[in-house]
Amino acid sequence: KRPLEASDTLTYSVPVPKKARESTGSLPNGKFAGAPSKSLYVLELCAGSAGLSAELYPLGFRTVAVDHAGNRHKQKLPCLHLDLTKEDSWKLLFRLLREGRIYYVHGAPPCGTATRARDKPLPKKLVEAGVSRPKPLRSERFPHGVPGLTGQEAERVEQANLIYKNMAEFLLECHRAGVWWSVENPTRSYMWLTRWFAALLQQSGVLHVHFQHCMHGGKRDKHTSFYTNVPEMMRLAVLCDDAHTHLPWGGRFEDGRWIFHTADEAEYPTLLCQRMAAVIRERARLDEVQLIDVPAATVRQRGEPRLQAQAGKQPRGARFPQLIPEFLEEKTVAVPAEFSEHRFQRREKLGLQLARALGVPEGSHIIDVQMGAGDVSGSSTVRVGLYHSPEQFLRKAEQLVHPFDTSSMVKDDLKRAVFDLFTLGPAQVAARRRDTLDRYRELRDKLAPADEALKTQLTDSARAVVGEKAFLLFRQMCADAEVDDDRLLEEYMAGFSLTGKASLSGQFEEQDKPGQMNAEQLMRSNKWLRKVILARAGGKSDPEVDGAVWEATKEELSKGWLSGPYTHDELEELLGPLYCVSRRFGVKQGGKVRPIDDLAESLVNSTYRASNKIDLGGLDELAVIARSMVEAVGDDRTVQLELADGSTMSGVLHDSLTVEQARSLAGRTLDLEAAYKQLLVARSSLWASVLVVRDTEHNVDRLFMSEALPFGATASVFAFNRMARAIQKIGTRLLGLIWSNFFDDYPQVDIEASANDSKETAEELLTLLGWRFSTKESKRLDFSRQFEVLGAVLDLTKSHLGKVIVKSKPSRISDLSETVSNVIRNGVLSPAEAAKLRGRFVFAESQLLVGWGQSWHPVLGQGRTGRTCHLF
Repeated sequence: KRPLEASDTLTYSVPVPKKARESTGSLPNGKFAGAPSKSLYVLELCAGSAGLSAELYPLGFRTVAVDHAGNRHKQKLPCLHLDLTKEDSWKLLFRLLREGRIYYVHGAPPCGTATRARDKPLPKKLVEAGVSRPKPLRSERFPHGVPGLTGQEAERVEQANLIYKNMAEFLLECHRAGVWWSVENPTRSYMWLTRWFAALLQQSGVLHVHFQHCMHGGKRDKHTSFYTNVPEMMRLAVLCDDAHTHLPWGGRFEDGRWIFHTADEAEYPTLLCQRMAAVIRERARLDEVQLIDVPAATVRQRGEPRLQAQAGKQPRGARFPQLIPEFLEEKTVAVPAEFSEHRFQRREKLGLQLARALGVPEGSHIIDVQMGAGDVSGSSTVRVGLYHSPEQFLRKAEQLVHPFDTSSMVKDDLKRAVFDLFTLGPAQVAARRRDTLDRYRELRDKLAPADEALKTQLTDSARAVVGEKAFLLFRQMCADAEVDDDRLLEEYMAGFSLTGKASLSGQFEEQDKPGQMNAEQLMRSNKWLRKVILARAGGKSDPEVDGAVWEATKEELSKGWLSGPYTHDELEELLGPLYCVSRRFGVKQGGKVRPIDDLAESLVNSTYRASNKIDLGGLDELAVIARSMVEAVGDDRTVQLELADGSTMSGVLHDSLTVEQARSLAGRTLDLEAAYKQLLVARSSLWASVLVVRDTEHNVDRLFMSEALPFGATASVFAFNRMARAIQKIGTRLLGLIWSNFFDDYPQVDIEASANDSKETAEELLTLLGWRFSTKESKRLDFSRQFEVLGAVLDLTKSHLGKVIVKSKPSRISDLSETVSNVIRNGVLSPAEAAKLRGRFVFAESQLLVGWGQSWHPVLGQGRTGRTCHLF
């Protein structure tokens, strides 16, 4: 007979075990109807290799594999490390259960202390080899442990009993809550006789599924049992048909110790996992769960390697493009007849005999093999890579420019602005800026009536968001600056969509990133999602944070960025019955609370399809700009800047500047005020912009519509950065501003002699366009030789000596030291502190050339998942 495949349907008759009961449909009818799999959890407890989780993950569920940190199996999906003997670990799982978001749980408690293999005598050959017989630790009379156990054996039984107790009680609560579950152990395991599992198995609707591994891809005839409330699992109840052979039981000597073959069978066969996943897929279909396919994995971008290198920071691993090719030459060679039987392998290193036969140097590598792809005789060919000699490699290396010494990642616009500043002088640049601003100020006044006519088409709430925006002036300035973004003005005026495919912008590299679901799927899910999110909104939280969030919400309401509050009936009338609700919560940041709109939890973000890859240079870009300015001026007063096409702009430093003045840099950061709240949500997306906020004054939840882009929407990030980049290009191309943008920050660098004019020019440009920027004393700072930018300090006090220094903020260093000292003094690390510490270590490490923080990251990452992580 052919082997069973994952797609095979097992429909043949299976005897129903005595303990099995007919399923009574324990799940309430429609409990998960319409729920998207992306919002539902499936848990694999004591996951081992996490093979089942790996098969369930593509169905779109929030798949969580759980096992202890000492798990010996090679994991097919990352595991959450929890000690299931500890009560605190189960509190996390019970919380998910209470929230109604668990769909299916599978448990596989350790059977090492409960196996009846301990009751059997060892084979004679193992006894003769000196193998000690494992001591029975349980029996039918004493399923919780035989009397008289001591030491390590007693501890093992006690630890296993804690897992048995906790898991059986958790699965019992799952059963009562209408959650699908299954639990596995050997069919004759003593675990089934413990009082905790006895209570679970007596529940109505619990089924016994008995099978042998060899019928589901296993190599031995191991008898295994599932107890479950999933009726479709009965398809797996198949015993050996004796149509195949089995590997023997026994043991082997490996790495200085004997290993029993029972240990080899602990990992589920892949075919079994595939069939279990197929059962859950079918069950989900019957429950009307929306299965959201997981898109192909994408590589997370961690910054532009070239830009990092030019900032003096070594990109990790092999992320920087190869500077010298691996091979000097690649040749395609026909395989001689006498070597036709040789099985050439890719990456094979050629020895002397083969190399001579192919006519290449010894040590060359096989790149590719084409069998029978040669001439008409059908001979094979190989492509061979020939390495450089040491002398050849050295000669090429001498011709290279070190990545630290280039500025190719500084945009030509900025280089032209620097060149003009140095060769024309600050006074002429300032005069040109004034003329340009005067011209656009007159144009704004001329276009004002047409702009106002456009705004009359907006609702009152939308007008409050756009404020004094000069739409038509922005259009003209974009045209003059040759900003490549065809639909930007249209969406700027009408609002940006929160769902669906984003417009393609020429300002960023094209990169299609599909959404995980479409708007129609989200709408079908909203009845279920609203229930879950509204239930969670009223849960326990920090009263201080909730109060701050409510005050911020009232302020946004007064400014017209939100409309409401609404009742459910009012929203249905305005938006239809399928509107989506997202929860607003608060995060403490630097002594204040920032409201976050969780459009990820509501799955609105999952429907957004990005068309571009947002590239923000950040601190690296600013450091390269400053370094390029310092290096542009020679000691002989020549000014040279190389453009992207390889051409060079050459000139002489203006008479009004000395070389030291040209190298004496200063900087500042211009900060937009409530940046996202200056852009509209499209009317067609308002159904996805509803927020639920806790009214702490009356202790009730309120519903609002976000008229402005929500802080927490993926669409907001892409929409705002399109606008921010357009403004940055206008400032550089039309006004000669030397600045970059990183979200709502515009860091500026200039020479001291031109600093005040650059500050006034940047602020006047934003004012002309109707964009609000922060005028707080702590934010609106003058240019300085040393200034804070993007969480760090850019020190330009020695720029005239050729030094640009990036360092951590003193406040960050003191905060980090204080947090670490508190942890050491108290001896305990809370989850909040672990998350805080990890983030600060990662940021601090990004300012250094060494990877000293890498050993801390896993520890702090684990600390975030529990309630308390003690130091060790």
